[in-house]
Amino acid sequence: MKKFKPIVKLSDFLCNNCRVVIRTIKSEEEAEGLNGPVLCDKCLDKLVYSFPTKNQIGFIAKEYDKLIKNFPTLNKDKFYDALSGITCQMIDGDLVIYHCDILLALYCGLENRKPHAYEWD
Repeated sequence: MKKFKPIVKLSDFLCNNCRVVIRTIKSEEEAEGLNGPVLCDKCLDKLVYSFPTKNQIGFIAKEYDKLIKNFPTLNKDKFYDALSGITCQMIDGDLVIYHCDILLALYCGLENRKPHAYEWD
């Protein structure tokens, strides 16, 4: 994935991929504090599910580490906390984490939060 800077148009954040309005900017500091891609839910979902992985069912550690390098503002503690207690598989000696769990962990890391109870498997 190429490096992106957030797109700010008037007082809105736009998705770097499809240019849909994501949210309204509340302050100049908020706009200046962003670093890396800003993606809408649909584009983030597409990025995760189309990311090249060794196993069709999910990510191994070095693959999701490569994915999260594209998000410099990601709270890695929240990302890894969201992966605690998930269902996964062991394939050829690698722990494989499902796409849906990586997507949820990305949301948690980007939004600086823990998973909500209704988001658990």
